[in-house]
Amino acid sequence: MYLLKEDLVLMTDHSEFLIADISDGVATEVACFSVSSDLRGVAVVDQTLLGLLFEPEYADSEALLIDIQSGQARWRVPVQPGAGVCGWFTHGVVMTSGQQLLLIREDRTTMPMRHGDLEPSGAAICVHDDQAILVTENGREAWLPLDNHADPEHTLIVHHGAGTAVAAANGDVLSSGTDGSIALTRRDANGVPAVVARAERRVRCAGARVKNMESKREIAIFTANGAVC
Repeated sequence: MYLLKEDLVLMTDHSEFLIADISDGVATEVACFSVSSDLRGVAVVDQTLLGLLFEPEYADSEALLIDIQSGQARWRVPVQPGAGVCGWFTHGVVMTSGQQLLLIREDRTTMPMRHGDLEPSGAAICVHDDQAILVTENGREAWLPLDNHADPEHTLIVHHGAGTAVAAANGDVLSSGTDGSIALTRRDANGVPAVVARAERRVRCAGARVKNMESKREIAIFTANGAVC
């Protein structure tokens, strides 16, 4: 479920999409449409557009940007099969392909993006203010400009584990990590991103048993939150 704007909600269920107006305490259908069962990814872009990633078994994979109100495609571009996570924007998509980070624009031009020693294969990605923002396998947040081939403009450690999700709005970047942390990042007066708030979610494991766990790190996390051997 996605909030597109006040009182307008997008709901997804398998390959069906429903937009409903929930004002006045009553849900009223605004639009409803179906897409192929080969859908592998979906994202809302600027509250009015829908990014869809398809990977059919016997055809080329592609990414589409759909106008939510009309259901019409603004653009569609071919992508490599088995591509990783995506960061959408109105004129294209940033996605991982193995250890590569690719910028694919709506005119179908594809440009590899430099990322230094980052690990983009497992990164969480979003696009904000003409920059791709990654949170990588080692918990590092990186800001890469879309308009040149430069290395990341800024990098900083935000999590003690791999990034699992990242989103940005109004200059704020919110990310989560496998270590159970949530971090809020914001640019300072000099334009340099810095962590301004951070919280950790605690797993409640009272009564759980960790006798058969193999990872010492998992055992430590679980026992610290109430599990027993």
